[in-house]
Amino acid sequence: MSIAVGVVVASLLAVVGGNMQLAEGQLRLEQVQSRLAQVQSAYAAALASVAAETSPQALALVAGLRAQPREILPIYSVSLRRRLPALTLSTAPCCTLNQAR
Repeated sequence: MSIAVGVVVASLLAVVGGNMQLAEGQLRLEQVQSRLAQVQSAYAAALASVAAETSPQALALVAGLRAQPREILPIYSVSLRRRLPALTLSTAPCCTLNQAR
């Protein structure tokens, strides 16, 4: 009977110890997530600042241009998961490649 009580007590102590370690790990995880959120917020603010400073309008003002750019062409992102097709190079002038112009 005393062996059974010892096994039950040891099992309960093991469960309590495991729960304490689990709670400690969860607390550490919450602290790391909080720090990550702070770093991401600071990064987003820095990124917005750089984007504002390097916008075409801001660069035109820094360069001393009096007029705003007439046209701003977007640069589209390309997925890096797919390979791009091979380039086809030609020595022909551009107007012979595209008759619509």
